[in-house]
Order: sequence, then C-alpha cells, then structure tokens
Amino acid sequence: MKISRRQFSGGALGLLAAAGSARAQSADYPNKPVRIIVDSAAGSANDAALRILADRLSRIWNQQVLALNHPGAGGGISARVASEAPPDGYTLYMPATSPFLSLVGAPGVASNLPIELPRDFAAISMILEQPLYIGASHSPASTPSPT
Repeated sequence: MKISRRQFSGGALGLLAAAGSARAQSADYPNKPVRIIVDSAAGSANDAALRILADRLSRIWNQQVLALNHPGAGGGISARVASEAPPDGYTLYMPATSPFLSLVGAPGVASNLPIELPRDFAAISMILEQPLYIGASHSPASTPSPT
C-alpha cells in the first residue's frame, strides 16, 4: 500500500484541525497520551497507516500517540471499545469500511445494534484511500509448456 504525501497530509491536517478545536477547550491538549483504535490486526495496511500517523502526531504534539488494534466481529469489537471511551478527545477511532460499519452507519437499518455512527462518533477526517484488486492465478492448462 502506498500513501501519497497529499493523501497523508490531508488526513493529518484534518486531525490537526480537530486538535486545534480541542485546544479551544483546553490550552494544553494533549496533556496525556492519545489512543487511536483501529479495527484491523497488527501488520495490516490500516495498522501501518495508523502507525505512520501516530508517529507524526506524537512528534507534532510532543505527546505519545498509541496505536491500539482491536480486530474482530467485522469491526464491531473496535467500535464498541471506542464508543465506551470517555468523550474527552483522548481516544480516537480509525475504522476501515466493513459490513458492520455499513450497517451501523445507516440509522434504522440495524436498530438492534448498540452503536450508531452519526450519534456515537464525530467524523474528523478521511485518512487514506485504499484500492482493492482481484486476480486469478494462471491455470496449468493455459500455461504454455516449455518445449
């Protein structure tokens, strides 16, 4: 996965703008470590992007930014963990698009789910776009023989 400087900068600027609005509430934000929760496993593309972002924000803020992985249940575990955090700006949520988020993001579609994205989370910025590809291996019958 390659993230262009422009894509990364746009996402980072969005987070910094959010941090700037948090500063209006508190002149010393962040004065303790900031946690960013991702719904992907360690080593995934989303985890790699999060760790790059966390490193840069740590340098800018001069405060530790932690990358926390909570994979599973199609994003449901990380969404629950993030929604239960105090709404103080020290826990951020960086989900990948998943069937769970698609259901949760549509009010009234999954009324039995305990989380609703527009109600429980405030969007800050898009961090990156990740292309998806599909491919197939060559079948032995279609591969020319070396004769």
